[in-house]
Amino acid sequence: MENENIEVTENTEEKKETYSAEEVEQMLQREADKRVTQALQKREKEFSKKLRESEKLAKMSESEKAEHERQNFLKQLEEKESELNRRENKIEGLKILSEKGLPSTLIDFVIDEDADAMFTKIQSVDKIIKAAVAEQVKSKLATPSPKMAVKQSDEISKEQFMKMTVAQRAELYKSNPELYKELSR
Repeated sequence: MENENIEVTENTEEKKETYSAEEVEQMLQREADKRVTQALQKREKEFSKKLRESEKLAKMSESEKAEHERQNFLKQLEEKESELNRRENKIEGLKILSEKGLPSTLIDFVIDEDADAMFTKIQSVDKIIKAAVAEQVKSKLATPSPKMAVKQSDEISKEQFMKMTVAQRAELYKSNPELYKELSR
């Protein structure tokens, strides 16, 4: 490989550094070595754990082995049951959220191992959201709506009348039906 120079720009400081192709290759090799080492260490931990487990089993009597296997089996069953309950609760929680008109994205915040606790959380979230919405609606309704200015005099020209919105024309009709009839001809 030719001795090419490669520019590397770091976003943090916008400084440019130039590396040779050989230096880039060395940096990539160091990173690859680091990742391989991490993977090997992880695999070694798993292997040593299994080795300790097998050594432990080898030292046990037949009845102890049977009890150990039974305990492991029970533990696995409990984990599966817990996962199944969680899934069922998630489905039930999604139904309840849907019935209450709440977004399904809230499920991650309200899901619980215990169905009753989850239902309580959903009720609390529902109350909080409805209270917040009610407060926003109340504040919006408290502000007075803008009044539409409709000239009450005969100074309204035909052009001005044609530019009026339907609401303004309705207001003119209510306040001065004669003028409305005259301009609408």
